[in-house]
Amino acid sequence: MQTCKSLATSLELRSYISEQGLHGTITFTKIQEEIKITTNLQTTLEYPNQVWSWYVTEFPVDYSELENRCDNSKLGKKIINLEDTFGYLILPENQTTEFSTKDLKINGPLGLYGKSILLRNVDTRGQICASITMVDKTKEKTAVARFSSPVAGNVYFRWFATEDNHTDMLVTTDLYHVYNKENFDKTEQFTEHYWKIYVTDILESDNDRHVDNCDILQLVFDPDDKGEGKGIGDIDVRLGRVKISTNYNQYKYKTLYRDDKLVLLPSDLSGPQRRLVIIQSGGIKGDIRMTQNTRFEPTFLNFNLTTARGDLETRIVYSSTVAEYKIHELPIKPAKSVGQNENSCLTTKFIYNPLKTDINNSPPNGIICELIRHNNQEKNVHPQYHRSKTAAEPWICGSITLYESNFVYQKPIFTAQVLFRYPTVGRLLMRQAKDEPWADTTVVIEYLVHADGAALNNSADHRWAIHEFPPGKDFYNWTGRCLSAGKIFNPYKVDYENTTSEQCSMDTIGLCRIGDLSTRQGTLEISGKIADSDKISRKLWTDPLLPLTGHHSVLGKSFLLYDDHGPKARGERLACSIIGGVYRRKAVAKDWFPNGFDLSVKGKVEFIQQTEYDITNVEVVLEGLKDNSGYHIHMTPVEENLQFPCEGTSLYGHWNPLNVDPASSPRSYQGTPDQYEMGDLSGKFGGLDDHTIYNTIYNDTLLTLFGPRSILGRSVVLHKKDQKRWACSTIERGYSPSEARELRAIASFHNPNGHAFGYMKMRQLIYNDGSASDTTIEVKLRHPGKNDRNIGDLYRQECGPENPLRCHVGDLSARLGTIDIGLKRKVFTDSNFPLEGDVTAIGRSIVILAPNQGGERYACANIEPDYDIIKYANIERPPRFVVAQFIDDVRQVMGIPEWFLTVDSRRTKTLHNNACVQLLLHFKGPIANKLEQDFSRLLSIGRLEAPSLYIPGYINEKRKAKISYKQCGARDPNEKSKLSKL
Repeated sequence: MQTCKSLATSLELRSYISEQGLHGTITFTKIQEEIKITTNLQTTLEYPNQVWSWYVTEFPVDYSELENRCDNSKLGKKIINLEDTFGYLILPENQTTEFSTKDLKINGPLGLYGKSILLRNVDTRGQICASITMVDKTKEKTAVARFSSPVAGNVYFRWFATEDNHTDMLVTTDLYHVYNKENFDKTEQFTEHYWKIYVTDILESDNDRHVDNCDILQLVFDPDDKGEGKGIGDIDVRLGRVKISTNYNQYKYKTLYRDDKLVLLPSDLSGPQRRLVIIQSGGIKGDIRMTQNTRFEPTFLNFNLTTARGDLETRIVYSSTVAEYKIHELPIKPAKSVGQNENSCLTTKFIYNPLKTDINNSPPNGIICELIRHNNQEKNVHPQYHRSKTAAEPWICGSITLYESNFVYQKPIFTAQVLFRYPTVGRLLMRQAKDEPWADTTVVIEYLVHADGAALNNSADHRWAIHEFPPGKDFYNWTGRCLSAGKIFNPYKVDYENTTSEQCSMDTIGLCRIGDLSTRQGTLEISGKIADSDKISRKLWTDPLLPLTGHHSVLGKSFLLYDDHGPKARGERLACSIIGGVYRRKAVAKDWFPNGFDLSVKGKVEFIQQTEYDITNVEVVLEGLKDNSGYHIHMTPVEENLQFPCEGTSLYGHWNPLNVDPASSPRSYQGTPDQYEMGDLSGKFGGLDDHTIYNTIYNDTLLTLFGPRSILGRSVVLHKKDQKRWACSTIERGYSPSEARELRAIASFHNPNGHAFGYMKMRQLIYNDGSASDTTIEVKLRHPGKNDRNIGDLYRQECGPENPLRCHVGDLSARLGTIDIGLKRKVFTDSNFPLEGDVTAIGRSIVILAPNQGGERYACANIEPDYDIIKYANIERPPRFVVAQFIDDVRQVMGIPEWFLTVDSRRTKTLHNNACVQLLLHFKGPIANKLEQDFSRLLSIGRLEAPSLYIPGYINEKRKAKISYKQCGARDPNEKSKLSKL
């Protein structure tokens, strides 16, 4: 009975040690009135004998700080000297040791909860520190109040409660003035203030709560209605006034309070940070889970990796051949071209090493320990989010992604982007948890390259900043460039003088203006050539003061690059561009076409991807299946007018940009995505065999909705067990009309006397804030030949898929490659082909140059809006009526190409006992409205005097002006003929 009672009343606190050749835990367990201390420590081979003095300090360790985290200024006073009571920790003698005492307490003024343990090496004077954390996280809560202006800093609330009434509430304040500091006397080191917790409206959103005037707060938090000065929110009455520093760089007043009245605060104010690395490569599947509950606790890693086959033999080979795990500096670089250029893991740069440790002197078995130690810094200055995880060669890698607490769903991330076009070209991304403006923002610079031809050398020491207004036309000016952007963005009105800019740093982030990035993060480098851009300019930072949403969002502001060594006439501002949004993309295949079979399938195959740096989530919901097996992504969209639209003559084979040999792929679901054709969904994740209803979800690390390998505009084909193509659907954009609108354009090559006959169709999504998606381009042209364009050597070297912004907007072949005339249809994705704005392609023309990469102009067509008007038509059905012949006859009379008038073969049906046929027609192209009107006139009077489409320089003298088809009315024409005879 005594043992059961002990277990019921026990509390466990633990410190995790992993530094300076020492690894393990120190655990404090409360059993009735005693505290049992258990050490479980191991030394490395390099430092087998160690002697440590040990203490309990006032504040927990802030694991977001890599350097000097164990200093007295960070940990506070030593409140308990464990060495006096238990002696030195001597290793290896004290590797596993137990001490018991009644002098220590879990809670109370000298309690262990919320404190740190500090170890000091007696010989080397080196220090190790670790927070004393609660083992059972369900008993502990953490909350934070973040101040920005006129006072900056944080107030942390940490508390725990158990069923047997063990409680403690710790409040830590660290505040300082940032606005109107000139009002304070220079000898005044701090000011003292009353502080209280007020009630906010439960219906207010987080964005509404961020206001500059706190007078809207009227009611002190007093749920028990105890009266003025006695409520739970009256902190100052119980704890005294709070100190706020007037000069934070010189005087800090970090203070710890205990308050047993605050345990009634809401229990959902703060949650853990969880990151996941998904591995799907080289026959290895699994994940690595990283969890950090607060910035005052270390990060825990859980490795769950195995072979895709899962059999004993391959698992033994894997476990015996894997050498090491590493975190690298950068995320995996998204593909810039369709084909495989290099191992993507080679784009992650070097081992992540912010402390500049000499990795050549690392202990032989210390790599994993170093990984764990580095991952302790999971938040703020040097986080792992958005970096990449790699194993040793042969390289297998995966990007680190932020996940919800259940590790099932990715955390929604808002992404902003900056596109520089002159005189520097490049792309920069900023990423932050959606609707959490207080969270860290990851800044990824993909590349920055000088592009005006004036600078071919690399340049350094470029300041960068966010300014308060969007840029005007002066971004192109030679004198006074980018002055329209205004001043550096400073919504918190932080006091600033050029002579005191050194006050702003990552340690004193509240003293920084939001837009002043270079002061706190350092300067940038710009590459002279695209070939050097990865090495010179591609970088990643994390910033805790860069809100992408909320009241002080930087979206819509200007992003500026500076050059302090440029010509005086131009000024210090080198380049500027607006900060726009990058929105998650959803693609869906749900509009199914039968391939000569009865159509019974319903449902969708849906793809969602936040950005090109994220994995793609796939949801498959299908019903009405009949003897089906595989389903795959094919190369081109469905042509709705075909009787057999899913055949290989139209959709061709599986989407396979990496040219994987399907004969070498493992059996279904026994490999990883890189071992199959990219479009082989059933091969990678299981087929439809023996299902009439099929529901599943999975994610694919290679499938993408961004960039040149995008599956947008392609198709999904469902197969029968005998491999016959059963049904198919185009993969179209999924979006809400309240969020965005889709623009469609077409370049129609319809002159029968021209050298090319066909079309190029473009699709682009425009979001409400003006941001635009990539443009998908479908090409269908007749006549053989390859075409490109020739430009100067420098342009040819710099313009290409790796540097699309360096290309002329109209230079499609340089970015996408050449096209074929007379061969297969093709689908391209172009990131630099706008269909709206000052430089829109609509209203201009596409020119195809001569075969074999000649420079002569070969064929051309205007780029015009591509409308789609849908109309039902009821036609009397004469003997031997064929729909395709009817449509062809109408096209000839109207003088239009086949892609301007199509029929949806699924909607064709007979009426009035086969006397009539009903067709669903699509009138397309820039004159779709005129085509619909001319068709109605042609059908009503049987004649069209002039062709609907004017083609300059071409007259078809053999064009017929009449058709013999008649419109079918509401009454059966057979009944009309009977009545007329009567």
